[in-house]
Amino acid sequence: MKHKVEVCKECVASLEDAQVTGIERRHVHKPPPIKIIVTKHRSEHKQCLHCRCHSKAEFPENIQYLVQYGRDLKSVIVYHGVYQLISYDRISELFSDLCGHSITKWGLC
Repeated sequence: MKHKVEVCKECVASLEDAQVTGIERRHVHKPPPIKIIVTKHRSEHKQCLHCRCHSKAEFPENIQYLVQYGRDLKSVIVYHGVYQLISYDRISELFSDLCGHSITKWGLC
């Protein structure tokens, strides 16, 4: 980001046409935004044209519930609870503040 000096600090004259004589740099480091990515899984249902039997596609073995936490998110929650010894309520508040999502205990099963 470039910050321009537009007027002289002494006489308040315009510096619009003055040549730049130097640049001072400062760096601000910040983490990337934290957000939860939701992946929707859909299972097709079809009816056989020959025998009229209804069949449906199976979900992957690790997709068992209508809504659940993925392995990576569970790992972060467990890390904070077990290694950092942060209470569930504080972990829940952290995720709500950082991600805009609340977490529930049942999602960790």
